[in-house]
Amino acid sequence: MLEQMQEMTQQDVLFSISHKIGFIELNRQRALNALNQPMMTAIAQQLLAWKSDGAVQAVVVHSNSPRAFCAGGDLRAVYEAGTQGHLEHLDHLFREEYILNHIIKTYPKPYISFMDGIAMGGGIGLSVHGSHRLMSENVLVAMPETNIGYFPDVGATHFLNQAPGKVGLYLALTGNHIKVADALYARIGTHYIPHEKQAQVFDELKKLPCKDHSAIDTFLKLYDEPRPESPLARQKEEIDQLFTATTIGGIFSQLKASSSEFSQGVFEILKKRSPTSLAVAFEQMNRWKTLNDFSEVMSMEFDMSQRFIKAPDFFEGIRAVIIDKDHAPKWSPADLKEVTKEQVAMYFIKQDVPLDVES
Repeated sequence: MLEQMQEMTQQDVLFSISHKIGFIELNRQRALNALNQPMMTAIAQQLLAWKSDGAVQAVVVHSNSPRAFCAGGDLRAVYEAGTQGHLEHLDHLFREEYILNHIIKTYPKPYISFMDGIAMGGGIGLSVHGSHRLMSENVLVAMPETNIGYFPDVGATHFLNQAPGKVGLYLALTGNHIKVADALYARIGTHYIPHEKQAQVFDELKKLPCKDHSAIDTFLKLYDEPRPESPLARQKEEIDQLFTATTIGGIFSQLKASSSEFSQGVFEILKKRSPTSLAVAFEQMNRWKTLNDFSEVMSMEFDMSQRFIKAPDFFEGIRAVIIDKDHAPKWSPADLKEVTKEQVAMYFIKQDVPLDVES
């Protein structure tokens, strides 16, 4: 079985070193590069090996798919493991993924993502924590977890809270898809490089005699184009007003009371999301204020993940969106008013075996 997993990993993600750059090529095109556990393990191990390798000055992660950078985690595999009762597998899977996020966030060398096409969930975790995130006009970004009965993870507690005002909270709760202008505005990307120029940047990057952070910064300034106008930037003032409530129920009340087309659209979206996911995600985003570093963020998210895999909404959400595709989940509970503070607090209880990001 291990040999099969290793063989599958070699096919799904490719590693190479050229011109003092370590290249990570996502190669699972049929699944839009959805991350499975062997891929996560292989990437983490390779990054750790390159960390102390003098032949590697920088890391580049990219996709060979014309449609996607990375569509997220392999939710079909998660669904199969969960419905078959293999919770120990999901424990290991989320440990691997969150440790990988921490490795990327704390990586000492330039970590450059070429993001072109779909980038969601785990695909954001594979890129957003790196030092340089290059986005084309084809980017479609989302943290859609509340739509599948989960919570915005892979470090979203940190990176969504870096967005201006209440924009991060808005994205966390709605799970809405956004295009490149909004992704750059929300600080998920760092540079705007159109698709037609990415190949040139890719090639010229190899020619740099030095590839430390300063050299990469200077180099990318040559190609970073003016950012297109962000619809979210235009909506920021209204978003800030609508999402100022101190409870998730208060946000619903503010949305319902507003007569604007935008607020009513958001209200209709949130009514379709998992009530439990909304309540927990709201608490998650607010707890960020009490966390001191990224390791605490990932430890908290791991605690949350282990509670979600023991609750019904996560697998019901995957069933409705990915498996049966009826888009008619039966949430439990079905009404936000039925989600108690005590129930929400249970999602933040420390696990018996905590996440060790240094392992």
